[in-house]
Parts: sequence; C-alpha cells; structure tokens
Amino acid sequence: MRYYKIEWIHNNNEEYPYLYILEIDSLQDETKKMEFYRDGRVYYATENIENGTFLSPIKFNDINDYNNSDDGEILKGIEITEENFNKQWLKGLACL
Repeated sequence: MRYYKIEWIHNNNEEYPYLYILEIDSLQDETKKMEFYRDGRVYYATENIENGTFLSPIKFNDINDYNNSDDGEILKGIEITEENFNKQWLKGLACL
C-alpha cells in the first residue's frame, strides 16, 4: 500500500474538499479515500463503505500528476507514511 495527501486550493471553499487522503494498492486502485471540507464535513469511502464519496474507478497516476496549477486552482500532492495516513483517517472519523 501507498499513502498520499493531496491539497486542493480553490475558490469554491464550501462546495469542494480542500484535502484528500488516499490509500492506494499495488494495482494503483484506491482502497480508502477521505475528503475534508472547510466547513468541517468529512466524507470517506472504503472497499465496503461509501459515506458521501466513492472510490475512483480510474487508476491512480503518479503523484507528480497531482502537482499543478490551472485557472487559479492549485493541487499539491505528496506521499505520506502509513502512520500519518492512519492518524489523519482516525481524526477524520472522529469528526463524523
């Protein structure tokens, strides 16, 4: 498994998430995803649960594909440790 954090800086602060954390398997499929919103909402998905979001059917690309800016929006993606992912996952679940 690999773990990623992707920040999305945009002007639609209430409509779209500002942060994603992802767990990606060896086939490049999402197995866990959590979305964080500025107003405190947290949505998540696993292979068995969809709570406000879903796992992407599209294979995960290289993390560098998630580092760009366009039309006033900025994406910043980094790989994180499993420990960091699990801390953020539990923190997100506590907000539900």
